Amino acid sequence: MVDWRQLGGLSPPELVSMLLRGLDATMRGLPDEAEDQKLSGLPQPLKVLWLLDWLDFEVAQGALLAYFLNSHGRHAPQAIEALRVIGAVRMARVLAEASELAGADGGLSNADRMDDLTDAFRAAADEEDWGGKLEAFLSKAVAAAASEPKSVGGSA
Repeated sequence: MVDWRQLGGLSPPELVSMLLRGLDATMRGLPDEAEDQKLSGLPQPLKVLWLLDWLDFEVAQGALLAYFLNSHGRHAPQAIEALRVIGAVRMARVLAEASELAGADGGLSNADRMDDLTDAFRAAADEEDWGGKLEAFLSKAVAAAASEPKSVGGSA
């Protein structure tokens, strides 16, 4: 169970770090099906953070093509929604376009276009300050959860 009240006083970077540590402990090493099941039961702030952290990691390591070729690309529809939730709508639009392009082969047949979309995704990320938006979303969500009765808020 997440104790949202304990997280309320953390700075945004500390909050992200603490939540990621908890998510890592919860999700690490799970096979895809178990990971999907665990993900569906996470409270929204944790789900959003987990989805966007993996998206960011995959794009940083190898572009959108890598995201769709690796197992976390299966979460693209949820990641698109997570981007919308935090207010990164341009990034969500680019990811949605890339998701449509990915198709059955993960985008390999459209690698040049996927490279262009990766550039557009990175430009949108810079312009939208998605990291700042994510931190603001998490801070607000944690504050709201901390003010609810202790039984509300879910677990990690």
